[in-house]
Amino acid sequence: MISIAVKLHHSPTLELDLKNNDTLLGYVSFNVYHGLQVVGKKSKKADDFSEDVWHLAQIETDSDKKRFRAKIGDGPWSDWEKFFDNAEGDLNKIEIYYWKPNLFTDYAYFDAVSISQASD
Repeated sequence: MISIAVKLHHSPTLELDLKNNDTLLGYVSFNVYHGLQVVGKKSKKADDFSEDVWHLAQIETDSDKKRFRAKIGDGPWSDWEKFFDNAEGDLNKIEIYYWKPNLFTDYAYFDAVSISQASD
């Protein structure tokens, strides 16, 4: 389970690529216009995302069933999304990407709140 705090101003996009080594399992993106998107085998908008407010997002993976999901705050979990191309493996790497359409007014803040692994 990954918990991360995210705050956006204007229209940037912050994306977290979920990987097993260099294999992309799926990604979660945050954007004021498109909300929280959970993207695996298909793309799905999970929740709205207001600007200039800190949001706590949570991402959960289920490697045995090759899927993941996400939510914002106390909102509902997204549907489970299958990993890209039926990829296998545990999440062991997160790559962070940031797009800002306006160099002068757009920005994003994020803070890794906690990362934990379920015990058997």
